[in-house]
Amino acid sequence: MGALLAPDARRAGRRFKPAPPPRIVRCDGLTTGSRALDRVLGLGSPSLVVIHGGRGTGKSTILRSAAASYAAACGRSALITVGSWVNPSALSGLPEAALDRLVLIRISDEQSAIAASRALSLLGFGLVALDDASELSGISRSAAPQSYISLSLSRAVHRRGMQALVALSEGPSGARGRDYWWPFADRFVRLERLEGGVRAASADGEALFAIVGGRIGDPPGRARPRPRGRPRTRRATI
Repeated sequence: MGALLAPDARRAGRRFKPAPPPRIVRCDGLTTGSRALDRVLGLGSPSLVVIHGGRGTGKSTILRSAAASYAAACGRSALITVGSWVNPSALSGLPEAALDRLVLIRISDEQSAIAASRALSLLGFGLVALDDASELSGISRSAAPQSYISLSLSRAVHRRGMQALVALSEGPSGARGRDYWWPFADRFVRLERLEGGVRAASADGEALFAIVGGRIGDPPGRARPRPRGRPRTRRATI
């Protein structure tokens, strides 16, 4: 243990502490496509957010939109899938710079889960989206993949100030795999499909959004909030 201490620190009886890793830089351009949904998710804040809902509620679309938006406007992000790769057509239209900063990771077995957890610890991602974390229990007989990924994401959130979005599918008894994530989650967001769109609800509020053509936006006919700032005044000529 003495080899790890600087001479001055040993003489003073203090433990040598390495410099903390740099904090992740935020930017105003990060959005899923719906500002109301962004507020419910706490998008852009250092947090681990668990998103759960039935099929067709837009979990994958939310994660893909957030990861792509961060890569386009902010910095490096990661989109992790379990079992299958992301459909390339889902990322069409992104600028080349965004594609260079968006890292796609596929977890197919326990070894790839270990490799992914190491990548999360070493690489400076500002946002990580994990879709569908419920399937991690199906790639191994043990609970190791769930534990590796959940611990790595939790550490990255609290040490580096990044944000993690984790999607869970729902079964008869609720979100599948919730027990692995609730000790680390800062908020849970439940998605529910309604006639006018999809409702996202958490302890901090709720939002209604629509998915059209694989993109997130406000529901048809819903008025958009006015931008903040000084009100415009109309000049009159006399």
